[in-house]
Amino acid sequence: MDLFKKRSNLSAALMCCLCIGINLLLNSFATLFKFPLYLDSVGTMTAAMLGGYLPGVLVGFFTNTFISIAVPSSVYYRSINVLIGLIAAFFAEKKLHKKAFGVAAMVISTTLAGGGLGSLIPWFVEGLNPDTEVFTGAIFGTGKVSFFLSHVLSALLTDFPDKLITCIMAIAIIRIIPDRYKELFSFKMWMQNATADAEDSERERSGVRVISLRTKVLILFVFSLTIVALANSAIGVNVHRKTVTEEKAKLAGEIANLASEMINGDRVDEYLQRKGDLDDYRYTKEILEKIYRSSGEIAYLYVYRVEAEGNRVVFDIDTEDVPGKEIGTLIPLESAFKPYFLDFMEGKRVDPIVSNDRYGYLITAATPVYDSSMRCVCYAFADVNMEKLHASTMSFFV
Repeated sequence: MDLFKKRSNLSAALMCCLCIGINLLLNSFATLFKFPLYLDSVGTMTAAMLGGYLPGVLVGFFTNTFISIAVPSSVYYRSINVLIGLIAAFFAEKKLHKKAFGVAAMVISTTLAGGGLGSLIPWFVEGLNPDTEVFTGAIFGTGKVSFFLSHVLSALLTDFPDKLITCIMAIAIIRIIPDRYKELFSFKMWMQNATADAEDSERERSGVRVISLRTKVLILFVFSLTIVALANSAIGVNVHRKTVTEEKAKLAGEIANLASEMINGDRVDEYLQRKGDLDDYRYTKEILEKIYRSSGEIAYLYVYRVEAEGNRVVFDIDTEDVPGKEIGTLIPLESAFKPYFLDFMEGKRVDPIVSNDRYGYLITAATPVYDSSMRCVCYAFADVNMEKLHASTMSFFV
């Protein structure tokens, strides 16, 4: 014990490691036996009530980090576990965990954090299914509340037993530990001695300073970290949108290139003259249909000849929602393509085009098709759906 007293940060670090192990063990136990509980916050609350805010944050953060190795979605709830640690540290600091009403308030507060805020994460994150779908459906089936409110209520009701058991277990653990050892579990800052409670109380009552240095530093940290967090979020979301857009553009380009290679440029004029009444035309169209079905992200695949009057249809593959137009049909040039009209007329390659019109939010790649004399006879167009970009960006932000 003398060694730990001299090196209190070592004992606090060991306590954090032990509490992380408790979280992982209890969570694995609940998962193995399929209990409707998480039990991944017992160690978090124990560390927070023994050592204060920093141990609670560390244990909560690393618990979900390790769980996410096996269950990737757990990383989304990392901030929730950290928040539970902060709540537990606050109640312990005020010694409210020693009173019945304080324990009740702590259970309710952690339930609101875990079940209330935790229920919002699957709502905003694409592809993340909530654990309370059946319960949500039962509440919504009563017809008295909306689906969103049913989702939140079901999360709160199912999370309450977990937080009740978690609080009881954490309080039981800290009551087993003798009071004379509890000072070993908090981190001590470098070259800073802890002050007695009486000194802290006297300092708070003192009117020498209107705002204490501690409060000023706290305000500075909160303001600085908020600015940094907002800046990082804005930059991160922007980079994410750009990356996703580039990936979609690459996919559209690959499909358009593949489609252009399947078309015999020397026969395009004949296709138009004969209205597609050729075996070679029908065979080529079958290949294009297979290319279209090769990826669920391809919204439309078509081949047009760009003329002064508009686009002349060469191939237009049917989709579930929009039937393809007949060969030879002349359709107006879409507004998103008008800035590139001269490039199309000259047979040049154009960059992917983003449009949002009656056909939806799309990114379009166009690849020229040449005949044997290297004359551009038409363009192969591939549209990739961008409708999920907003949901994907929201998931990334959360």
